Amino acid sequence: MKLLFETFLIAHGLLHLPAFIRSFFGEPTPKARETASKGLGILWLTASLLFFCTAGLLHYDNDYWWTVAVPAITISQLDIITRWKETKSGTLVNLVIAVVTYTVAHNLWQLHQN
Repeated sequence: MKLLFETFLIAHGLLHLPAFIRSFFGEPTPKARETASKGLGILWLTASLLFFCTAGLLHYDNDYWWTVAVPAITISQLDIITRWKETKSGTLVNLVIAVVTYTVAHNLWQLHQN
């Protein structure tokens, strides 16, 4: 299960990269009528890198991986809101990640309390 979740995090991080690339290097496509600003592109890249870091921390059994996952989810959702028509399905992905993150973090906290 852990490997599946790590793969899910990496895949979601990879899905943020095209928006970053488009904001810095790309031409507007018919689907995305205008090129994203460079500032938004940086946010897309930040979310991507945070998801990669989350997967890495989880892979190496760092109990605090969730502290990176929370800002990753938050920034990702803010990115999604800025491009809602094209990216609204990412909200479901963020929700899945948030539920797993909350569940595991809560269980870790309970474990450390005992």
